[in-house]
Amino acid sequence: MHLRISLVFLFLSCSCDVWGQTLTQLEGIDLNQADFYIFDVTDQKKSAFPSVDAYEYQENLYIALTPLFEGLRVKYSLIGNTLSVEFDGKSKQLTLTQQASDKGQWFFDGSFYFIHSEIFEQIFATEISINTNSLKLDLSGHLVDFPYKLLNKRQKQRQINNFLVQDKYENNSSSLNVITVPDQYRLATVPTGYLNLEYQKNDIKQNFSGVLQTVSDLAYHSANITVSHDSDQTNSRVEFTRYPQFPGDKILGIWDQYSFGDIWLNRSNLLSGSSRGLGLKFSANNINNQHENMTTNFVITAKPGWEADIYHNSIFLESRVVPNDGLMEFKNMELQYGANEFKIVLYGPYGEQETVYERVSVRKNSLAQGDSAFGLSFVEQDSSLLDIDLSEFNIDDISANFNLGLLDNWQVGATVNIQDINDNNSAKSFLLKNQITLPGWFFENQLSLSEKNSHKTQL
Repeated sequence: MHLRISLVFLFLSCSCDVWGQTLTQLEGIDLNQADFYIFDVTDQKKSAFPSVDAYEYQENLYIALTPLFEGLRVKYSLIGNTLSVEFDGKSKQLTLTQQASDKGQWFFDGSFYFIHSEIFEQIFATEISINTNSLKLDLSGHLVDFPYKLLNKRQKQRQINNFLVQDKYENNSSSLNVITVPDQYRLATVPTGYLNLEYQKNDIKQNFSGVLQTVSDLAYHSANITVSHDSDQTNSRVEFTRYPQFPGDKILGIWDQYSFGDIWLNRSNLLSGSSRGLGLKFSANNINNQHENMTTNFVITAKPGWEADIYHNSIFLESRVVPNDGLMEFKNMELQYGANEFKIVLYGPYGEQETVYERVSVRKNSLAQGDSAFGLSFVEQDSSLLDIDLSEFNIDDISANFNLGLLDNWQVGATVNIQDINDNNSAKSFLLKNQITLPGWFFENQLSLSEKNSHKTQL
């Protein structure tokens, strides 16, 4: 018996060419008797990417699945014993059976799955050859370009466009109408969001799972609530946020917003400590995706258990599954000079699809001359509001940051962080930041100092 209740039903239909094959496991392979190589891959004799593991055993070539697919930027998944590959608009499925044979087509060496080179030749309609002297593995004869080549072409063109075309998002921001309707908070409003409940039962066991994600006014704040349950485990995230009533107003004369509950901190890579916890944070003119050294950190809220494909400027990066508390963290995401658009395409278990965008501009400093931004947070790291134990709750992390625009193209900042403040071994760390922009250039230097006389720098 299977019961499902959902607020939203969305059905999508698609057609695709599916190619399937069953692969037997190589029986009794002795890796000590096999020749191991790490090849640099070439495409039609032209350098493509380095470091693909391979074994040559009894005159048969077995290539590591993960390094090859990731280097070619081919989209694939290996779930259980089913390998799914998407290439040239076709979906190809291979089943790695446990049936053993001395002419088997796959094996696992403890690190990677290795598959016979003939299988890769069939998937990509190519010919694979190796040169053990120069340690080259060449793919030749295929008529369809691999995804990595198409992505490299688009990236080069995009870099050129970033210098020729003014950032459209900065231009659009100046034309937005000023909001004149006051932002009024109420004691409680009817929540809007998503609810999914499932009940499964068979002769062996029964299972109940569910996801609840809502947004509403609660206690005169904007409340974002996510609760998920599966088997005997429940995960949650609850955050309350408040903004001023009118643009330009300040909360307590200082702050643009504050949040409490299960909060996320955009912590620098040079500072230790968790970016999540239970506490309170204040912000004034801070941006959540402030970049550092051509990388950025940001988060989105999505429905737990959904699958997500992540793209950067239309280039596919990776696939993920939304965690059980609904908060997807994106850390150290690489940026390019100019406009950067991260697109996250979310897929539900029953054909639902949603798209979320995060845009970051690396063209000029975030603060003009005389502008400032600052923040303050008090957090108990790795704690949750619905799992709170008041008898054991203690703020163990305090952080403050301040940034100032000295000139339109020169910005400085400082961050102070104190961890484990309730212990005798509390640790203090400091971060100094210097950022300069010139036409076509972006310079940033950071220096991290800790109480233990250690330091880190980034340039």
